[in-house]
Amino acid sequence: MVVHISTALEAELSKLPGVGPKAAGVIVRLREKHKTMTPDLLSLALGRTISGYLLDLVEFPEAVQDFKSVVSDDLTGQPSAEQFVLSLLKHAFASV
Repeated sequence: MVVHISTALEAELSKLPGVGPKAAGVIVRLREKHKTMTPDLLSLALGRTISGYLLDLVEFPEAVQDFKSVVSDDLTGQPSAEQFVLSLLKHAFASV
């Protein structure tokens, strides 16, 4: 079973190993907000790195944006990765 991450419904996503109903909802909301889904966003939605096994079950859109071109190397004053992920999850679960 290969899931097309850009079109999968919450029910389809929740059948993936390690993805429950709540994580599936977060994935869908992040996808809608960013108009795409990348491996990095999927990792943020799950709150952990993605296993190779899971990556084999997910098909990402061909035109995945290269975030290196829009991210500055100067991180002065930026929140930590943990703070960023927590803020994303807090925002995503606020509507649940």
